[in-house]
Amino acid sequence: IMGNSGGDNRTEFDFRAPHAVWYESPNIAGAHANFLVSPGQNRSTDTGLYAQGEPDCSGGNSTGGLNGNAGQPTSCEDGSFATLYSVDLTYDSGPLYVTAAYELHKDVNRIGDEIVPGTIGIRDESAYKLGVQYTFPTKTTVNVVVERLQRDAITDSLDERTHTATWLALTQGLTAFDDLNLGWAHVGRTPGQPVEGVQDKFGNPAPAGSSDNEANLYTIGLKHRFVDKRTTAYLTYSSLVNGYWAHYSLGAGGHGLPTRNYVGDKFSGGCQTGGNCGRPFSGNNPEAVSFGLTYDF
Repeated sequence: IMGNSGGDNRTEFDFRAPHAVWYESPNIAGAHANFLVSPGQNRSTDTGLYAQGEPDCSGGNSTGGLNGNAGQPTSCEDGSFATLYSVDLTYDSGPLYVTAAYELHKDVNRIGDEIVPGTIGIRDESAYKLGVQYTFPTKTTVNVVVERLQRDAITDSLDERTHTATWLALTQGLTAFDDLNLGWAHVGRTPGQPVEGVQDKFGNPAPAGSSDNEANLYTIGLKHRFVDKRTTAYLTYSSLVNGYWAHYSLGAGGHGLPTRNYVGDKFSGGCQTGGNCGRPFSGNNPEAVSFGLTYDF
């Protein structure tokens, strides 16, 4: 949910930017700043091609077809952008951690969402994020994040990108080796959505304008640190509850495999059997369990 501008299987504002140059400032009395630029390097005038030297569209959607499926779009018209600018400021002092960040994507190509040419087009998209973390003497850590994603939309009733999202998390130390983690993410409604850009579970197209496309993500996890102080194990459970027209997915941020939101997965002959992927279908409620081990050398 966080950093995801439209409920797709990727987080445009929470990914590792390619061909980037950045500066990390020294820590000055707990304050720290980062600046990053990822040049467009796009050989087209509408950001509709791969960035030069990259194997994928800059927005994360591939012209070669998702997982090699030839039925996917053959041009970068689903979020590909030119130059990316990003800055963040942090302050870390004792139990308090504060962060503020801003990111701008220039000339984001969303022509693939259009029914009527010129109604969505190529516009800038941006996001800012504010976050606070505080650890109490009771070994309780609370995290709060608020982010605002914004598209310079041509037609508000077709804008499924602009929204506000929040994240609330709590970590409670149970023992010297065990932590309990609870999290809740919420994404609010958008001003609109592309006509026929989203379908419900029955294949009905969504109308333009604001609708029930909010979503909530609930997660609980346990983390155990072994006595060697190098090995950590974790077990998490996540439940994503999409509104009727929402189509967010688990795993979009890169942890595990993303859950599909395509009509082609629901019906035979779709993505899972090598056929064409349909449009995203909404209102699904995926769940997932994740287990992992880490070892610090």
